[in-house]
Amino acid sequence: MYFFAAWALGLAIWYLVTLKKAPNRKAEKIVKIIFFIVVGINVIFAFMNDMSNAGGFGIGLMIVYSIGCPWGKQGYAKHPYPDDNTSKKTA
Repeated sequence: MYFFAAWALGLAIWYLVTLKKAPNRKAEKIVKIIFFIVVGINVIFAFMNDMSNAGGFGIGLMIVYSIGCPWGKQGYAKHPYPDDNTSKKTA
């Protein structure tokens, strides 16, 4: 639980620091991967220790996160990823 709480605190700090910046596709992908690995390990641990409520909560959390995060190449509807072509300046 301490590891999960430390990861959640780190994610919250990262979110607050990058709140005003344009979203970064690579960083979003890394956060998704870490989230699913950490929560998946906690779900497996919960089911191994016969804590089905905690395992069900973890699965529900992964489902809700999957619905809420952007999976396409455009990013969020109101906060899209910056276009690679427009970010390059011509000399």
